Amino acid sequence: MGCDLTIINEYVPDPNSPKKVVACYNPHGSFATGGICYAMAEFRLHPVISKLEGNLMAASVIFYVPIMRELLLILGCRDAGKKTIASLLEKNRSLGCSPGGTWEQLHTDSAQEQCFVMPNVGFLRLAMKHGRPVVPIYAFGENQLYTTYNIGLDFRKWLARKYHLGVSVATGRFGLPFPLLPHPTKVTIVSGLSVDLGPVNENPTVEELAVAFEKYSAELHRVFEKYKDVALPKAVAQKGFQVRWRAKED
Repeated sequence: MGCDLTIINEYVPDPNSPKKVVACYNPHGSFATGGICYAMAEFRLHPVISKLEGNLMAASVIFYVPIMRELLLILGCRDAGKKTIASLLEKNRSLGCSPGGTWEQLHTDSAQEQCFVMPNVGFLRLAMKHGRPVVPIYAFGENQLYTTYNIGLDFRKWLARKYHLGVSVATGRFGLPFPLLPHPTKVTIVSGLSVDLGPVNENPTVEELAVAFEKYSAELHRVFEKYKDVALPKAVAQKGFQVRWRAKED
């Protein structure tokens, strides 16, 4: 791909603990290239991280696409449907997800770092229900792999709301469309420290979810501030970073 990859693991799992995690990959980017090609490889091949025994969850609609489905399965990705997630939890697997999903994908901006979480904060509910910590992961450079455009954004937002389908309009190297060939980019993937959300809580209140969100957001901001100046273009780093809890009416 012509990318300069660095992986930094601040989070190191305890080899003596059976507890698995919910790993949260941010930002989604135009095509989650870093998450699929790099972060998933860590889950499967890294001598320490592989002990988490995890799978990266991907939107169900992708698994209806021939060839793409087989490629994702080979890489260890699984359908983010409820039945699949329940099966993986039953097998005590760690789960990797992109909390911003298709909405964050649509709002990918190569000049501005931002993350979203969905209105129901399902990843936090899942972690709290099963008493699992969350591990925020930030991929510096994911947004710069492609140049993004706002062409047809309102229609693409409608598709995302109606069918949970993310359609990116982006170009890579030589102006090639979609994920054919990304820009040569420095990509730095950092796994932050685990965020403990307390004991099992099957039905967290809105207030408890808000506290969990603040903990998660604080760790993402800490990671961003620590590495932004060495991992991002100067103009992008200077604009800062925000995590948005998406409102239902967005």
